[in-house]
Amino acid sequence: MNKFFATALGALTLVAGLSAATTETFAARNYNTPLTELSLKPWAVSGLCKNNPAECRGGGSASVAATPDLLNLLKRVNVQVNRSIRYRAERIDDWAINPREGDCEDYALSKRSALVRAGVDASALRIGITSTRQGASHAVLLVMTDRGRLVLDNRTGVIREVGRSEYRIQAMSGRSLNEWGRG
Repeated sequence: MNKFFATALGALTLVAGLSAATTETFAARNYNTPLTELSLKPWAVSGLCKNNPAECRGGGSASVAATPDLLNLLKRVNVQVNRSIRYRAERIDDWAINPREGDCEDYALSKRSALVRAGVDASALRIGITSTRQGASHAVLLVMTDRGRLVLDNRTGVIREVGRSEYRIQAMSGRSLNEWGRG
């Protein structure tokens, strides 16, 4: 999302009179700006969850066992989704599941959806907001396991624990996509 759109969205939010007590904020996609507790939820999540409420629900355990079967499933889904979506930077941030082309959030959401359909507890799957080494906004899928938070990324087929990845998670979804907090 360009800075003009982010600025315009911020101005609209202020004009609309949303107070600091608002639980759902329309945070712009410029994740490099300082985050407050009330501006963590990316604005595009609202539209996604309104149109696809089943995809946004949590459920089950907040953490899963990192068994060999789970790790194999994560690898298969990561590779499959990375190959099935053609990367395209979006001018307007529209979060989608299983598009033909899309950006990082679309990959992360598609992986989350596939893993839930495969039986992984939705509450253990989180969308993490971070930045690349080049400073670009980036989203990944985090799988909360008994061995730590594993990162599924459209930029690589390698699954790593967050501490062994290049990322510092700035914000992430909670047990459902409607809940957001600091990483």
